[in-house]
Amino acid sequence: MKHVILKLIFPALLLGLVFNMSLQAATTGKITGMVTDKANGEPLPGANVILDGTRQGATTDPDGRYVILAVSPGTYTVTGTMVGYGTEKRQNVNVIADYTSTIDFSLKESTLEMEELVVTAQRPPVEPDKTTSKYVISSADIEAAPQIRATAQLLALQPGMALDGTNSIRGSTTRAQTGTQVGYYVDGIEVDRNMLTGVNTTAIQEVSVLTGGMNAEFGNAAAGVVNLVTKEGQGSLQGRTEYKFTPGGKKHWGRDVYEGPQFEDNVKWDDPDWVAETYVDPGPDRVLGSSDDVERNAHERTDYTDKRGHRVEGTLSGSMSSDVSYFASVSFARDPATFPSVEQTSNDPPRAQATLTYRPSDNIKVKGLGMYQKSNEYQGAARNRTQNIFYPEEFSASGEYTLSRQLEVLTLTHTLGTSTYYDLKLFYNSFNRDTSNVPVATEATRQDEQGFFNLPTLVRQYREEEDTKYGVKFDFVSQVNSSHLFQTGLVLTQQAYHYTAENFSDTQTRQTNFVANGYDLGSNVKPWTLNLYAQDKVEFGGLVANLGLRWDYYNFGRKGTMAQALGRSPMYNSFRRARYELDHLDSSTPTMTALSPRVGFSHPITEKLAAHYFIGRMHTFAPIDLTHRRTFESNAPDDDLNGNGIIDPTEVWNRMEVLSVSWQPSDGMKPQRATSMEMGLDWNFVGDYTTSATAHYRRDEGLYASNNISYWIDPLSGQSIQVNALRNTYWQNARGIELSLKKSV
Repeated sequence: MKHVILKLIFPALLLGLVFNMSLQAATTGKITGMVTDKANGEPLPGANVILDGTRQGATTDPDGRYVILAVSPGTYTVTGTMVGYGTEKRQNVNVIADYTSTIDFSLKESTLEMEELVVTAQRPPVEPDKTTSKYVISSADIEAAPQIRATAQLLALQPGMALDGTNSIRGSTTRAQTGTQVGYYVDGIEVDRNMLTGVNTTAIQEVSVLTGGMNAEFGNAAAGVVNLVTKEGQGSLQGRTEYKFTPGGKKHWGRDVYEGPQFEDNVKWDDPDWVAETYVDPGPDRVLGSSDDVERNAHERTDYTDKRGHRVEGTLSGSMSSDVSYFASVSFARDPATFPSVEQTSNDPPRAQATLTYRPSDNIKVKGLGMYQKSNEYQGAARNRTQNIFYPEEFSASGEYTLSRQLEVLTLTHTLGTSTYYDLKLFYNSFNRDTSNVPVATEATRQDEQGFFNLPTLVRQYREEEDTKYGVKFDFVSQVNSSHLFQTGLVLTQQAYHYTAENFSDTQTRQTNFVANGYDLGSNVKPWTLNLYAQDKVEFGGLVANLGLRWDYYNFGRKGTMAQALGRSPMYNSFRRARYELDHLDSSTPTMTALSPRVGFSHPITEKLAAHYFIGRMHTFAPIDLTHRRTFESNAPDDDLNGNGIIDPTEVWNRMEVLSVSWQPSDGMKPQRATSMEMGLDWNFVGDYTTSATAHYRRDEGLYASNNISYWIDPLSGQSIQVNALRNTYWQNARGIELSLKKSV
């Protein structure tokens, strides 16, 4: 254990030594500038600069410079004052996470009380410290587009993001075996896409999309990052409510679905016998010929266009005292389906987010974030635009399932002096899936008399899943001098995960997949990760450079195996034999590490034209449900070995055997790696309009795929059985030119 700890500490010391001068945490920005005498332009040391309505501010140094760190994204009024001088205010100062806002003051000397000078501030038309392709959506942008009220829609509108809503940036792979290539963060904590896109738009302070390079604080992403910052409560009591009504009527182009071209030769609405055709449904007991049988119309046409929709989203924010503020957002929706569906109007519970902020002193802030999302869905074959179109509404072949997600983040921000602070975050992120009303067996497929449209039959599909991540994140940020902003940090994450799935595809075939601690179904595997990074933002004259280095460590949290092919032998290939006899073939716990250097530059050419360049290495790890999955299959029922007439717990799955094409991690598996390069120009060509052009190239290497690695050869029959495993198998390139046009709000 001592050697493991030393191995983990050494990279942390290395990062600290390599970068001893160096970025803002991804959830905050920076305000800096100079205060000078209006009469002679000389710097004014000792002047005060404060953010109105907050406890944040700074005092200028002997050169008249000031810096305010850890500023939450948003719009502020900044005030500059000094004894013997007038007061100057800058309104509408817009702060963006990871960017620097430069606000200079020129104070006029006065021995008498003067009126305040109020000036409206404007962000530069092009960002002078933009070193990667980054597209920022502020709360003001969201309010200016009332027709868009889904976070996923906001993301799809950003350059580089896939328009079809898939989890892809700049053509990145979406194959299940490679896992996600896009990172998603809420208040600095890594989450999955569904958690981020489930955030109400009224709760978003800012969301940024990085479509190429990324700072070293972001990991387990190769193609890009989506970073969302939630709102905090400020000032007096405020509230807002939005309501959307969707009237009844057809919600798609073209003909009625029941007369669509996919059914052209199979629907016979002018044939009375076809329209009147019926079938017998076996009812709740699923036994034909019993008293609960129900006669149904085989081709029942329903009006799927008359459903109305409602959506309400509201916020409430304010102060509970001078030190405590709050913000809460809740949404509730009943959305009508566009086409015939198992559920013509959705019936999901409300989604909620809330923050509570406590400021006990000028240099300490504590923020608590809570998010909760839940949805109820049908699973298995159901009514849709295929041959199942005549299924009854609310019929599902495999029952229902419930998804719930929650995220809690507690953040302590402690400012040490005027140029240094740290963030300490404790987080808990959980996902749970549970099923209900799952049939015990799969029924034989039935169709109408012409053999085209399917009749309702039950299919046993079951999946129970639980994924919990909790840990600590620490970021240290220091403005070492006027040229170097240093940031370093670590993230330690413990995961607890399991799932059990059954899929009986027909009346005989049974297949089960599971991730568990060994073969104890429902028990958690507990992989863990450690991430360390250092970043130096160098601002010198007209040049800005981001120099970063990241180190990732992944521990599988389970034992490896010394003989993968032996698991196919008759000694171990059944579930029961493997469960009780295969443990002695375990080896040490597998681990993976990755080192990722990244460099980005920004070169403002004029006030309206700037260039940026980036090159860096990124790494991603395999999805846990692949690296820890076990798969068994059988075409026969379990054996009653003791002859007592029932299948005892020790006899369950005794006919299940290892599936020959099942996946497992291979020895020597390494993280997937990507090398990303880009160069681009931002040009404010007229008024509020800015265009961007970026040429980009990304090479993905060592992507995971399932390959044959060895065979088990039966010594008696000579028959061989293939063994597949996840390996670093293939590569791909993505290149292109990205164009965007934006009008400032």
